[in-house]
Amino acid sequence: LAYTIILSTLYSIIFIMSAVGNSLVVVCYILDKRRRMRIPMNILIVNLAICDLCVTLITMPVNFSRNITKRNWVFGRIACHIFHGLPNAFVAASGFTAMIIAIERYRYICHPHKRKITARTTFWIIGVIWIAAILTALPIIASVNYYVLNGVQVCVHVFHANRSLRAILDQVYIISLTVLIFILPLCTTSILYWRVGVFLKDRQGRQASQNRQTFNRINKKVFKMLVIIVGLMFICWIPLYTCFLLITFAPRIISQNINTFRIVYSFAHVVSYVNGAINPIIYARSHQSFR
Repeated sequence: LAYTIILSTLYSIIFIMSAVGNSLVVVCYILDKRRRMRIPMNILIVNLAICDLCVTLITMPVNFSRNITKRNWVFGRIACHIFHGLPNAFVAASGFTAMIIAIERYRYICHPHKRKITARTTFWIIGVIWIAAILTALPIIASVNYYVLNGVQVCVHVFHANRSLRAILDQVYIISLTVLIFILPLCTTSILYWRVGVFLKDRQGRQASQNRQTFNRINKKVFKMLVIIVGLMFICWIPLYTCFLLITFAPRIISQNINTFRIVYSFAHVVSYVNGAINPIIYARSHQSFR
């Protein structure tokens, strides 16, 4: 009972904060009549908010019900086939967007004379991001298996009927997924933001005009905001991806400690959702356009 109450309370708080905060970010962009926010970085931040909103409105209710009902499915066959693989797509879209933001900021700050990414190009990039994100989830969506056992609905993915081959395919998929949507964005953003940080620090030590000093000061503020957002994103997702790897590579250990792991797994989900709840607060505190 205590587990259910604590989990329900945390889910409710995070759901409200994330849904309201990220909705306001999107609405703020839509209602911007002067079009001051229609720059590539802001468009990408709005896409990040949309990713968080998708996780909040779609993934959170599904996972909450599964945690409370001990992994049972309660949404029927159609929802099973539609929603089972979507969480991976939303996380992939977030990771890819964070990576593109890092690339855009690196070009803008470190190579200001290079051709800038336009708003139109940014929308095309976002389209590619979502296509790539859906492709990462396609193996799960294509292998979804729904059935009813003793009156209980079950929604799982099964890559192959053969157990040994299925275990290998699960391992290949989770490694590929972790590299693509976790390690690759993490390494890319870390390297690029490190280079941006070095560049800004080097600029600070030189004599510069008033305009250049203002430009550097604004870029530093935005840079700090983005580093916090990306750092928070990966910190929040580490526990859940650790659980995914344990499920795939250490099923015996989990089966021997199933009750403990169930609790850990539930709260790993909660930690991952904290990211979406805090991001709008960071935007509001650090970015003038979203205040």
